[in-house]
Amino acid sequence: MAFRFVKKLQFVKSKVKEWNQTKFGNIFANKQELEEKLAALQETIIQNGMSSESFLQERDLQNQYNEILTREEIYWQQKSREYWLKEGDKNTKFFHNSVEARRSWNKITSIHNKGNVLLENLEDINSEVISFFLTLFSKEGNISLEDQQNGLNAISKLIIEAQNQALMKPIQFDEVRRAVFSMMGDKA
Repeated sequence: MAFRFVKKLQFVKSKVKEWNQTKFGNIFANKQELEEKLAALQETIIQNGMSSESFLQERDLQNQYNEILTREEIYWQQKSREYWLKEGDKNTKFFHNSVEARRSWNKITSIHNKGNVLLENLEDINSEVISFFLTLFSKEGNISLEDQQNGLNAISKLIIEAQNQALMKPIQFDEVRRAVFSMMGDKA
């Protein structure tokens, strides 16, 4: 009886894995592919400037990439829970490593500036990022005001004027407090 049950579980496991591959594919390979597509598109935008078409294409790729990141996060949450079920609720090296890996993934430790010089100092990185975006969105930037307006026009309006006015009102401390305290305990 137990042998048949184990065999059935193995069969179900193989079918679930097969379904996962056909439905979601390899998350990590898909993520790598999207990163390469985004990098190529962004390089094209840097060289040729932003157009409505490239704006929409970048937005679509970024949405796909965000979806893959969400799936990857769920994958790792499930894996850590699976490990927790096997190992119990201990203060293990695995959980510390998981947290450290997530923190390092979300941290920018170096960038190349316009002169292709590698910047690793936090203050230099901050200055370069600020300078890049100030230039990008100024009259001296690569994107003309017309292209900027075309990019903004490509974004469909999802809210009415009354909602926009409500969003433009100054933020109240009580609003922030309610929002923060309404979050689940495991949210950042």
